[in-house]
Amino acid sequence: MKSSIRAWRATAITAGTAAVFLGVAACSSTGGGSGSSPSGAALAPYNVGVLVDLTGSYQSLGVPEEKAIKLYFDNLNKNGGIDGHSIHLEEVDTTSTNDEAINQLRAFQDGDVVAILGPGSSGESTALQPVAAEVRIPTVTMGSSDAIVTPASASTYIYKQYSGTVPSLRAQVEYAKSQGWTKLAMLYANNGYGQDPANQIDSVAKQEGVTLTGKEAFDPSATDMTAQLGTIGAANPDAVLVWGTMPTNTNIAKSAKQIGFTAPIFQSPGAGSLTYLTPDTEGTYVEGSVILAADTLSSSSPQYQPVQDLVNAYKAAGYGAPGQFDGNGWDAATLLVNAIRKANDPNPTDTRNTRDAINSSLENNTQKVVGVNGIYTFSPDFHGSKALDGLAVLKVVGGKFEIQKTF
Repeated sequence: MKSSIRAWRATAITAGTAAVFLGVAACSSTGGGSGSSPSGAALAPYNVGVLVDLTGSYQSLGVPEEKAIKLYFDNLNKNGGIDGHSIHLEEVDTTSTNDEAINQLRAFQDGDVVAILGPGSSGESTALQPVAAEVRIPTVTMGSSDAIVTPASASTYIYKQYSGTVPSLRAQVEYAKSQGWTKLAMLYANNGYGQDPANQIDSVAKQEGVTLTGKEAFDPSATDMTAQLGTIGAANPDAVLVWGTMPTNTNIAKSAKQIGFTAPIFQSPGAGSLTYLTPDTEGTYVEGSVILAADTLSSSSPQYQPVQDLVNAYKAAGYGAPGQFDGNGWDAATLLVNAIRKANDPNPTDTRNTRDAINSSLENNTQKVVGVNGIYTFSPDFHGSKALDGLAVLKVVGGKFEIQKTF
C-alpha cells in the first residue's frame, strides 16, 4: 500500500453517540457467522478503503465526507459492528485529481480492502469507472454525474451515492414550472460536474415543456461571473439553473448581486453546504438535501430518522450542524453497510469472494434504502437512483435554508 495511506481503526467518541445505532448494529462477539472465531476472540474486520478530497479544489466536499464516514463507523463499531465484525478504514487523500484517485484505487488491488467509499467529485469518480472494473473492487462514489455509472456494461464495480443528474434537473425544472418560470437559462462549470447536466438539459427542458434560453460555461476556478450572467441575461430568462460546486456558487450569487441581476438563481446540489449561506446568497434557491434544513423536516418524512441520526451523532461528538456533503459520507456508509448485511454471508478473510459478494449485494439488494440525501434503489442496469425520491428544493431566507418542496 502506498505510504500516503493513513490507516486508522474507528473507535468510540462519546457514550452519547451510541444511541444513534441502537437497534441497527447486530452484535455478535462470539462464534457463528462469517469469519467466526473461538469464544472471546475478535472476529476479522471488514477493511474498507476511503478515497476523499482532503486537499485541492474539492476539499470542500472531501473534508465533511471524511468526517461523516469516520463518525458513522465509530458509532457502528462501538455497537458491535456488523454481526460482530468491526470496520477498519484505510484512508487516502486524492488531492482532488483524477490521476491520484486512479493511482490510489490501484494501490488497494493487492491488499485486503473489500470495498471503497469515494471519491466525492464526479470527475474523479467517472475516471475510476474502468479501474474499478479492472481491479474488481466495489466502489461507492459520492459524485452525482450519470457518467459515473454509464454505460452499464462498463460500470460493473462502481456505484454513485447521490441522485443522478437527470433527476436533479427534473426537480429543478418541475419546481421552476410550479413558480411560473418557464424560460430557463443555465450556467455550468466546464468540468465533469457541469458538462453532464449541460448535455442533458435540452432533453429535460423539452420533456417538461419549458424553454431553454441559453447555456454558458465557466471556469471552475473563476471568481467573477458578471460576463456570463450578462450574456444569459440578454435573453430575459425567468430563472437561471447553476451547476457548479463550492465556492464558485457563492461567487455567482455575488456577481449577480453586483450587477443587479433580477432572475432567481437556482443552484444545483453542488451548493448544498452551510458555507453557501452569505448575505449575497439571500433569496437564492438550491436543489439539495433536507439535511440543510433538518429542524424544519416533517416527522412524517421517511428521511426523518436518518436525518435525526446524523444530527444527533454530530451533536454528541461536539461537531457543528451537518450539511449535505456530510450527508454524502453518511449515506455512502449506509449503502455499504446495507450491502454487507444483505450479502451472502461474506467472509472478511476471503478478500476476493467478499468483494464479489458485496458487489452483487450493492447491485441487487439496494432497494429503497433511505438515507439523508435521498432514497436509493440500484439495479444491474443502473448503479444509481433514477427517482426524485428524497430530493428537496430549499431557499435561503434570513441567512438559513428553508425547505420549499420535498419529492
